[in-house]
Amino acid sequence: MSDLRAHVAYRQLLMRSGHGYPLWIPEPDAGLPVDYQREGVTIGDLGLLTAGGGFDFIFNVHVDAGHPVNAGGVPPDFVPLPICELGVNPIRRTLPMHRPQAAITSADVSRRSLSVGASAEAPGLAGGGFGIEFSTTRTQAAILMLPSGANRYDAKNRSVYEKYAAQHAKSWYQYVNVALGRRACSGTLYLITGCDKCFSWGAAAFCHPESSTEVSLKFFTGGLGGGSLSLGSSWDASIGVETRLFPIPGISTYGYETNASSRAVCVSPFAISSSSRYLVAP
Repeated sequence: MSDLRAHVAYRQLLMRSGHGYPLWIPEPDAGLPVDYQREGVTIGDLGLLTAGGGFDFIFNVHVDAGHPVNAGGVPPDFVPLPICELGVNPIRRTLPMHRPQAAITSADVSRRSLSVGASAEAPGLAGGGFGIEFSTTRTQAAILMLPSGANRYDAKNRSVYEKYAAQHAKSWYQYVNVALGRRACSGTLYLITGCDKCFSWGAAAFCHPESSTEVSLKFFTGGLGGGSLSLGSSWDASIGVETRLFPIPGISTYGYETNASSRAVCVSPFAISSSSRYLVAP
């Protein structure tokens, strides 16, 4: 693995788990409409996968141009794809796909439960919380912790999306590159056809090929009901460990409701090609 950035290791290692494309940054852009931030990445979203591990939302194909989610604009000739055209019961819902306290990890990562409360292992945790220690001797590792579990949503009718995208791909690339200046190559626009969504999550990754010692990461949560999370790392920062989590302790408001399972930690992105290899603004 030549790229030593933690979020790249996170993506590459967790994709092997078979749960789709893991987003290092599941949170939506804070500059997007509040309606979109409240829902997060969802089926029907068209956008780009960012270099930093997030999703650059452009518009959603299942709602019309005037919908608040599409307030950022759509192509001039935009024609929505009504969800009813996907057939009866078009979305497969697995509730939950991942049970509370589930963890998705890269290979050779072990886990053990930590005692909570007044214990020296997990000092200060409130009753009902839990702690888990992950450890590995690998030179790179990735962990996605789901303290309250996660639900999976998958569109069943892929052929409808394929036909729809083929009809509109050229228009979409023209809009994204000419109107928005994204400089998107053919094959880099994605349509989301599935996602794993949750309320709370913690992510960690590192890639340090020169290290051969065991490293460990401790994850604590103060209780599933309150959603109060604390991610503590025993790694030294010099070895390039990065951690992320949601909700963030100390932040009580985000400008929108956060009490729903709206963060897409993994997505199923359908790549769209254009008739031209590269469509770009003149």
